[in-house]
Amino acid sequence: MFSFLNTLNRLIKNQQSEQEPKQYTDQQLIGWATGCMLEGLPDNFYQARLLCTRQPDPENPDGWIVNVNHDVMLDADSEYQRFQPADDLYPVQCVETLLEGKEWHEATLLFNTVTASFKWK
Repeated sequence: MFSFLNTLNRLIKNQQSEQEPKQYTDQQLIGWATGCMLEGLPDNFYQARLLCTRQPDPENPDGWIVNVNHDVMLDADSEYQRFQPADDLYPVQCVETLLEGKEWHEATLLFNTVTASFKWK
């Protein structure tokens, strides 16, 4: 009987831990977002960015509208131009996870092949 209760307790704990949301570090989320966007960029580029802006949804008082731009500068003297990453949803989900529970209206992820930075306001 004691063995049965231990097994049952272990199964319940495992099931509860599987239902809890996983926690990821900011660095992991930024790395995953940039890695996903790198697939849509040329091998040689100066800098790229993910710019997310958020505003209240007038049709849903509890919702938000998020606008997203994926931009790249091919060299230091060029202007930003749009690009299409391999997956345009996943990087935004990473940003939203980074800012979960925070009041924000603009978030920017700047990166190149070596470094990445993230800021929001």
